[in-house]
Amino acid sequence: MTVKFSLPASDKYNTVIKTNKMQKKIFIFLLAIAIVENCKGQIKDSSAAIFSQLQKSYVDANSPDKDKFDRLIKRDLEHYFSGIYGHTVLSTEFLRIGPTQNGVAYPKYYLWVKIYKANKLVNQGAARIEAIEKKRFEVTDFVSITEIRNNSKDIYSIFPFLVCEKIKSRL
Repeated sequence: MTVKFSLPASDKYNTVIKTNKMQKKIFIFLLAIAIVENCKGQIKDSSAAIFSQLQKSYVDANSPDKDKFDRLIKRDLEHYFSGIYGHTVLSTEFLRIGPTQNGVAYPKYYLWVKIYKANKLVNQGAARIEAIEKKRFEVTDFVSITEIRNNSKDIYSIFPFLVCEKIKSRL
């Protein structure tokens, strides 16, 4: 956009440049206002959609495929608990359906685990595990039922609120 004025030749070039810069700034400012007014609420929706897609991409990149999921989770939980109790048999139940994804951390799963040795229940409690690169799970926390009974408030620093409520219902 060029604005021409009848000015002396020496001032003409400078005035045209200043006018162009000012008009561009005004145009950009008005365009920004128009976009904001036109998109009320949509910016929030699109940023939520982007965040949701980002979370899904972390889950997809780290959680094993359905055909390997159960085998890997069983293998890695047995490995973890056999390091504590020796040879064990486990019974597990998800405390929340599906993964929980926070930021750029690995996806988390929450389970209630019962640990048997020689057909006898030796311990049970809540476990938080991470899915890592579609290859393995890692137990990040295990809180036994005894620990939960002794200090149930501590679980709120490890598990999401609704999961804590499910844990407490098992006491």
